[in-house]
Amino acid sequence: MENNKLRIVQKNQSFKQRTEPRVCYRLEADNKISSENRSISKIGGLPYWPVSEAWPLCSGCGDPLSFIAQLRSDDAFKISPTFPRFLCFFYCFRCAPWWDVANEGFLLRWMSIRTDVELLPAKATPLPAPNSPPPVALTTTQCSDYPDLHFLMSERNYEAASAQIALAHQPNLSTSKLGGYPTWIQKPDIPLCRSCSAPMRFLGQLNTGKGEFLPGWETGRFYFFGCSQSCTTDALSIVMQAD
Repeated sequence: MENNKLRIVQKNQSFKQRTEPRVCYRLEADNKISSENRSISKIGGLPYWPVSEAWPLCSGCGDPLSFIAQLRSDDAFKISPTFPRFLCFFYCFRCAPWWDVANEGFLLRWMSIRTDVELLPAKATPLPAPNSPPPVALTTTQCSDYPDLHFLMSERNYEAASAQIALAHQPNLSTSKLGGYPTWIQKPDIPLCRSCSAPMRFLGQLNTGKGEFLPGWETGRFYFFGCSQSCTTDALSIVMQAD
């Protein structure tokens, strides 16, 4: 009997830890900042990309990837307190992957930010694809975030936790954001790291569809993940879900 009580207590403590609020940063458009600035968090336009590196190509079809977004880590300093760097997202509209298939059809990469780097000139970058997002400068607002209902319903002990958790549950932030908890459109789909097989850590999400930062897609959401063990610097992945 005592062992059963101990297991229940441990299980409830573990559940509480996985549902406690997390710091997140809501991404918002900032019209006061020029979207032509290549050293800011932004959607579309020209990226922070060194002239010393070739423009990234799709590992699936070989076409040039389209620049989608770059997100500065120091815009979310409580989540990523390391030296400033960009989380850069490129996408192939020809392959158009909806999830990470052998790392093809997209590039998600950390890029170090340096003041002495010469950036790739505009004339050396590919013309934007028809579905490329319009340039938008981004700013962040710090918030508290909670898991969404999809996550709670996926927990085996949700029914045992009963209505007390549901009633006390605070809203999940469903906007584009860095950090916090993913807002799943369908069932939770956390990828495993290709290098070490560990469950990956949620980094952020970008909403797609009319009225969002990425209007060229149907209504849905990109989710970004990094290895929870930080086994390699390129241990990054995407998941995409749609209504």
